[in-house]
Amino acid sequence: MSNLILEEKIINFEKQMWEAFATGNSESFGDLVSKDALMICGGFRETGSEYTAIVSQIRLQGYELTDIIVKEVDLNSVLINYIVTVKSSEQDLNGKYRVSSLWVKNDEKWKVVFNQDSKIGF
Repeated sequence: MSNLILEEKIINFEKQMWEAFATGNSESFGDLVSKDALMICGGFRETGSEYTAIVSQIRLQGYELTDIIVKEVDLNSVLINYIVTVKSSEQDLNGKYRVSSLWVKNDEKWKVVFNQDSKIGF
């Protein structure tokens, strides 16, 4: 990606989303995710609003994003893909996931409109 400032911004937004998820901060999570976003997580399909509602129940022991690639689709749309390694007291959540998010800028604010994860390396 040629626009390093935008790339860093999107990576930072994605990390903010993960921090909100990891700490159960549904308010911060909801600020980053569009209410009508398409969220495909753990094999389930939910809206951004539905997914945000369950975030308050989540507490992770740790997470790490690696193998990050950012692709600018156009001036107002950016795709990010990476691997996240999750540590949780809930065994079902532990592991590595390949994740993609589509960030779209509307009214000068970036929000996720699509997110999908796939567990890898069972």
